[in-house]
Amino acid sequence: MKYFNIFWKFVKTKIPDMESSSKVIFNLNQFFYHSHNYDWTNEMPFFWFCFFKIDGTNCRLNESLILEGKTSLYTPLEKIETLNNLVPDQDDAIQIPEYIGKKEIVIKPIPIPEFIKESTIKKPEPQIGCVTIFMNRNCFLADWKNELPTLLSSTLQAQLDKLIPTLNHKNTALVNKNKPLANLLETTILNSSQKQQPFWKKFISENRVDATIWKFSASELAELQTISLTKNWTNEGTWELSGNISLEKESVSPYPTFSIKNKSTQKRNSQVTHWNSKNLS
Repeated sequence: MKYFNIFWKFVKTKIPDMESSSKVIFNLNQFFYHSHNYDWTNEMPFFWFCFFKIDGTNCRLNESLILEGKTSLYTPLEKIETLNNLVPDQDDAIQIPEYIGKKEIVIKPIPIPEFIKESTIKKPEPQIGCVTIFMNRNCFLADWKNELPTLLSSTLQAQLDKLIPTLNHKNTALVNKNKPLANLLETTILNSSQKQQPFWKKFISENRVDATIWKFSASELAELQTISLTKNWTNEGTWELSGNISLEKESVSPYPTFSIKNKSTQKRNSQVTHWNSKNLS
């Protein structure tokens, strides 16, 4: 039995454990208008979508047990889009083309130092999310230089990258961070619109914008598998954007590791706080 245990320990060091990584599918598939009058011409929202992930593609937990790296952004729209370019179906729902609203993203495990792989320290989880922004016609027309998509992408990139080092800190992992970030995106659009509008128009125009951020951890997606997404834009009636996010699994090594030359860093195990995915919703 003694020799068997030694042999098994040797085998485990040579064969990596296999778990499921995730391929996430975002599918924002249709707009539907709720109104008794059913006159939607002047009420259509103008919109912009963006998808993002924080995972092992560009991030890792370093030897100081701090998460570092960059957010991966996916922006299917090069300009603010309008529903006037889309045609309602027989049920009066406007279907969103897949090249705009559908995105498949593979989540890769976040690499960790080798010395914590077999420890009880909870490992940082990949995060994935979607940003949807609605705006009214005044904001859309003010962006005649088509600057908003680049401005929004750079703002998102900078703010999400700032959050990455906090993701393995106890009770600070993106807690209530979605709303302030959404507010910042709205302010960015409103400020840009004010800047581009003629002076006289600033006092008579109503600029409206509504940003929403959906974000999920890998464990939340693994538990729920499919999550419905709904966002409303209300004027005289209500436009409803609907879709879902779903999970597919692929077999890969769960936590890639890397060796650290300075073995003294193993003493830092006790300094790591637990990753609490419950705080990420």
